[in-house]
Amino acid sequence: MSSTSLTTFITVFFIVFLTQQLVHSNDLDPVLTSPGDHVILVFIDIHGEFQDGACSGWPDWVNYERAHFLYWKSLADNNTGIEIYDSCGSERRVATLLRNRLYDPRCENATMSIVTGILSYSTAKVDGVISSFTDVLHVSMLDKGRPTVEEDYIVADIPVYSNIQILGHVLKSLNWDYVATAADDRPISQAEHSAFLKLADDLGICVRYSQTIANISTDNIGDVTTPGIIVFLNKKNLLDNLNIISNGLAADASVIIVTHDKETDSLKILQTFKNIKKAVILTDDWDKTMEEDNNFADYVTLYLNETFTEGNSLLATYFSQNFNCTLNETEEKIRCADVGFIDKELFRSCGIDRFHSFGDVYKVMSQASVAMASNNCSTFSRACLDAELFETSTDFKGVTLNQLTKREPFTALISLITDGHFNKSEVLTYNGVDSVTPSVQEWIRADDTFPESVCDTWCPVCNKDVCSNMSTEQPFDGDFVYIPGDIVIAAFLPLSSQWDKLSEDAICSGLNVDANYDVISEAFLFAIQSAKDRQPTFLPNASFGALLFDSCTDRRRAMQVLTNFESCSYNFETDLRFWKPTPLIVPAYLTFDKNNDVAGLESDKLILQVDGKGRVVSDEELVYDPTMYSHDAVLSMLEMANWTNIGVLSSPNLTNFDAKDLLEAANARNICVQFHHTLSEASTTMADVLNKIQDSDVNTVLVYATSSYIDDFFRRLTSRQLLKTWIVVESRDNWVDLSSIPIPLGTIFFELQHKQNEEFNAHLRDLLTNNITLHSSYNTWLARYANARGFQSRSQVLSDVTTLMQASDVIRAVDILLNAVSKASNNICGNNMTLCPGFLSESPTEVRQELRNVMFKYEGATVELSTKDEMLGNYDISSLQVSNMLQVGQWVDQQLTADLDLLKSYNSIGEALPELRKSYCVDEPCVCLNINASSDDSMDPTSMTLDHEMGYVDSTAEFKSELWKIIVVIIAGSGAFITVFVLIYFLCKVCGGTLMRRYLLLGIPLLIAMMFLFLAVLPFVFTPSESVCGMRYFAHGFSYTLCFGAMLSKMMSVRSYSLIGLGGEVSRINTLFMWFFAISVQVAIGVQWWILRKPVLFSTNVFEVRKGNLEEITYYACDFQRKDFVAYHSYVIFLLVLCCIYSLSLKSLMKNNKEVSSNVLIICSWFCLALWIALIVTLLVLDRDYLEAICAIGLLANALAVLVIIFLPTLTAVSRLKYEVASAGGRREENGYKLDPDFRFERPYSLPGTLHSSITDKTLTYPRSLATFDTSLSY
Repeated sequence: MSSTSLTTFITVFFIVFLTQQLVHSNDLDPVLTSPGDHVILVFIDIHGEFQDGACSGWPDWVNYERAHFLYWKSLADNNTGIEIYDSCGSERRVATLLRNRLYDPRCENATMSIVTGILSYSTAKVDGVISSFTDVLHVSMLDKGRPTVEEDYIVADIPVYSNIQILGHVLKSLNWDYVATAADDRPISQAEHSAFLKLADDLGICVRYSQTIANISTDNIGDVTTPGIIVFLNKKNLLDNLNIISNGLAADASVIIVTHDKETDSLKILQTFKNIKKAVILTDDWDKTMEEDNNFADYVTLYLNETFTEGNSLLATYFSQNFNCTLNETEEKIRCADVGFIDKELFRSCGIDRFHSFGDVYKVMSQASVAMASNNCSTFSRACLDAELFETSTDFKGVTLNQLTKREPFTALISLITDGHFNKSEVLTYNGVDSVTPSVQEWIRADDTFPESVCDTWCPVCNKDVCSNMSTEQPFDGDFVYIPGDIVIAAFLPLSSQWDKLSEDAICSGLNVDANYDVISEAFLFAIQSAKDRQPTFLPNASFGALLFDSCTDRRRAMQVLTNFESCSYNFETDLRFWKPTPLIVPAYLTFDKNNDVAGLESDKLILQVDGKGRVVSDEELVYDPTMYSHDAVLSMLEMANWTNIGVLSSPNLTNFDAKDLLEAANARNICVQFHHTLSEASTTMADVLNKIQDSDVNTVLVYATSSYIDDFFRRLTSRQLLKTWIVVESRDNWVDLSSIPIPLGTIFFELQHKQNEEFNAHLRDLLTNNITLHSSYNTWLARYANARGFQSRSQVLSDVTTLMQASDVIRAVDILLNAVSKASNNICGNNMTLCPGFLSESPTEVRQELRNVMFKYEGATVELSTKDEMLGNYDISSLQVSNMLQVGQWVDQQLTADLDLLKSYNSIGEALPELRKSYCVDEPCVCLNINASSDDSMDPTSMTLDHEMGYVDSTAEFKSELWKIIVVIIAGSGAFITVFVLIYFLCKVCGGTLMRRYLLLGIPLLIAMMFLFLAVLPFVFTPSESVCGMRYFAHGFSYTLCFGAMLSKMMSVRSYSLIGLGGEVSRINTLFMWFFAISVQVAIGVQWWILRKPVLFSTNVFEVRKGNLEEITYYACDFQRKDFVAYHSYVIFLLVLCCIYSLSLKSLMKNNKEVSSNVLIICSWFCLALWIALIVTLLVLDRDYLEAICAIGLLANALAVLVIIFLPTLTAVSRLKYEVASAGGRREENGYKLDPDFRFERPYSLPGTLHSSITDKTLTYPRSLATFDTSLSY
């Protein structure tokens, strides 16, 4: 054995040793056994699971029958016995069985037959386990195609591919080169289906599309556009109900069925062909195995006469489940109502896939065992086996690449069905060359005809030369959903939240659950499936398909998939359904992304990008916008009611609301817009707006706002007697839920019609509540999202108005693409409403050109892309009255229909007025924004009421002479002057030798910081500009950091002096470096904020009436928000709090003759903290008008606090350094030093000898006493 096998053996042996005590001895016995001089072990999955040391799960009756067939075959072999074990789909189970059989010491004295071979068939990977235990001949049965070639064992296929080779020649003979295929989910059907698809490529047979039929109640063969279809069926219920699953076939469609069921020529099976005119059945040559099948059926029937015991309960279950038998426990007998039914059903299933392949392999292995025994091969390994044994076998012609190869000739039975009746049958023989006898075509034509299946119109998937030269074997590495069709629309949706580019497993991970992209994906698939019903004029003679890709919320991933797909680089055959998407039938793409994460995909074909508001973009150009307002609808209503003097309210940042467009349209109708105010959440601003509305003579006000602003505005009206006619105009951003809003009586609503696709909503509701839907869903993402959401998903999804509206947008976008494709097809292929070969090459260009000509009806509204000036939407016009909301008119296809007699105006107590309020100019001329607005007739108003919280002013970078600003400038200038004076004074003392330079290590930086604090008030006294606004943040935080960083460094220096002992020094470089680091952090914060927030200056143009004239005024404001300003200074606050906390450790250090007083630092830190608390509170509480003054006062207060608390004592102490030690009386010497008896150092140098004072100049003066000295000498 190889080293790998040895390692595997040791591992398996250890596992078995640990678990063998847990396994009952009965579980290790073979299911079936027959005697012989030597035996072949068989491991087959009769049960599919192995749990808690025992087999479990529902039995696989097919494998159970296979086991009995092998046992029955072994009974006729006098030399080779068999032991059949239930492997239960478990590697551990097989390892335990092998160890018990081959190595159990208890078996040494028992008479056990020699194991000469092993036959395995299991879903588990048992082959490696078997090879690690023994070297005997090992054959593994497979039903899913050929595996990677192994050296340790031989593989044998269960399916006989001879039928597939014969099928290929039958198709060529019948001239079937354009077909569709379908298969059930049985392993043999899937394997033969896969083999045919590979053979079809070699034979030049075009497979239009393929599908899997797993469930008779949900799956069917539908939308088949090929003249012929090939079906691989081996499920009894599908064969017996072929008429149900074939409902989608065309009336003249022909079918070829490949099966291994013997009942295909019975009356029951023939009834399933009543809807099919011509069919061919290709099955096994039953006469070849007839005798053996009958004998095996007799063997199974004999089991009924056996006595029931506890050991064969599985047998009783087998008969009761498969043949409607019952167990009589009293008689211990199995009783069946119809013994003949057993023969019939078992005979029907004795196909090659069930039994004969296993029997053939057992036969050749038995021959090998006898041969090896006669050659005295004690190991019974393949190495001592003569290769001629396989070559001379009656069933196999040898082993090629460890694969048992079947021997020709191959035979198959072909039957012809005409109009649901059996016509005739014949045995076809394939001799290994390119011929089948007899000729199928001649055989059929002798009595009948059989239709051809060729493509004579639109067959792009058969255009092999377009993609075959570029195709590769690169499997598609993501998830996709594919619905076949003549024309396929492909879409990219961000269903996953992340692209794991380097992952070896799932290429994408996470789900965008909150965005409900599963609903959007279902809307896309629904749009394709329902297109024929909703838009019957779109290519009525062609079918539409869908291809859905996951963009993984990454444009790079979407571009990768698009590029590889368009270049035919993907192999989609890894999907079990064997569907083959191809770019040849994809004329256009669709992307939907709420956040534009995948915007900007590039291709020669048309790509429509849909955003969260339903806007459609192509080639970076907006081609359709459902968010636009239809001003003509509202203005037509105003004209009809003679409301010619109006006002306008709008919420900020409202999508696609352009006041200039409204004013121009009103001007064209001679309607005066007297004011335009912007709604705000600020109480002071809204109070001002309401006052201005109340003071005006306007009685009709248009409201363009989102629901939240509408709700806030009307709630404020409840406390005022403001009686107007309010007209609320709904847009895409403004889906108004009136149930909770206190709407005034008489309010008029313009509500968009058909905001959602109700047909899709019903489909989604049925889908999520497990009801039967009109259109089947192929969407695997629905289950994934449902599992991620949990139990609360259904109700929330169905009630999410935004998501349902976005789903409607996607359906409309699909219709836009299909309409463009339909128009392009008419141009290329003529108006025959079908596709032609020329569409393949000309469609990319033609579809792009026809996009601008798109025009169709969607949910009652006209979608027209030739003009994008205004959405051609329809409105329902309603009025809120005492009884209910009353519809008074409609705006449909640019025509207004309204009954003004239904409108009412109300007074303050809810009583209807005798007539409507009038709203027109009383005193001529009216002052209007849009009529005679200015000398140049400029109309570009953005807002008549500016956001008070922004602090707009009408000048930039100017100093306005306000009292508080003058006071602040005087104080700041005085403080800066005093700071400069103190700095110069200290420098003079240093130069004069009175102070050492190192004593001012942090004093001078702190003075500089104070100067910055005083100067930082300047940005707050000038009006906003880009530089002023930036410096309000940067200079404010930087100057505070200079100050508090220096104070913290000083505290740490003072603390260090008290800890290092006599004679030590604190590193000045470390002290400065720490201060520099503290500053650098704030610099990084400030620079990053300034760069990322640019521009930090806002400007807006406003029309105002000044001196009787309407003038355009530009207002400026800084990007200044209270909470944002406080958050920006988080680091400054952190430094200040750190200073306060650290200052507590200095309480024990009362004085330091060379440093600042510890008490001074403590007092200054906590006083500044109190100032900052007051600053933050006032900043958040007081009105916006005081914010600049608060910031400036805070700067001055902190600077003056440092100046008074720290530098005033320092300045006093330094100014008293006038005492000359040399001329003083009472001087004495101690250890060679001259000292002032009235002064005591903090760290007295009283030790003799080597210690030196840091003051070396004998001429220096000293303070008289400790009380007059402060540690601020270092400053």
